Amino acid sequence: MQALFNNQEFLIIENKILDTSFDGLDGPYLINSVAYFVNESGHLSKSLPVENEIKVITGKGYLRDFKVRLKSPEVAENAIYPDSDKVLAISDIEGNFTGFFSFLLSNKVIDNKGNWIYGLVT
Repeated sequence: MQALFNNQEFLIIENKILDTSFDGLDGPYLINSVAYFVNESGHLSKSLPVENEIKVITGKGYLRDFKVRLKSPEVAENAIYPDSDKVLAISDIEGNFTGFFSFLLSNKVIDNKGNWIYGLVT
């Protein structure tokens, strides 16, 4: 969209096949109860139906994988929380796991094994 405001050339391509291949690990993407992954070779695969937790594979030496416990979609989350001395907000990591991991680790949100420690460690 920046091109529209800087007098740069802007064009829309129609009827042309673009390369949309994967280039390594990505996911999981949870759709209904099935998790989809892009493996190290860039091929899409899916897991058996997911129930209580999902394994995330990073391929990084410092944290090759970790598990995430899933919450029931039928249970409504709280909308109001008590005041806190500390609040952490982050968005748009854009698949940069190393940057995200480093941010969480250096701000004492997780330990080096990926365990949640935010609010537990001072």
